[in-house]
Amino acid sequence: MSLLILDTDHVSLFLKGNTLICDRIFQTEPDKLAISVITAQEICQGWLSEINKCSQASQSSKLLLAYAEFEKALDFFQTIRRVSFDNDAYCQF
Repeated sequence: MSLLILDTDHVSLFLKGNTLICDRIFQTEPDKLAISVITAQEICQGWLSEINKCSQASQSSKLLLAYAEFEKALDFFQTIRRVSFDNDAYCQF
């Protein structure tokens, strides 16, 4: 069985509701979709960075949005298969 492994850009666009990406993902059987653990790490790192930048009281609306988007990403990660980054992957990529 082959997998459609979404990269960080695809996941970011999906989470933002990009029509083209969403259509393609929804047309694919869920058991044939995956992300790498690296993609999960990159998405989390991006939102954590955004959260850290917005920690001042004057940026509360940005902070709330960043936490909401981070939570959306975490919810997505629970619904999709993850591909590990092991020694074989390290040697190949």
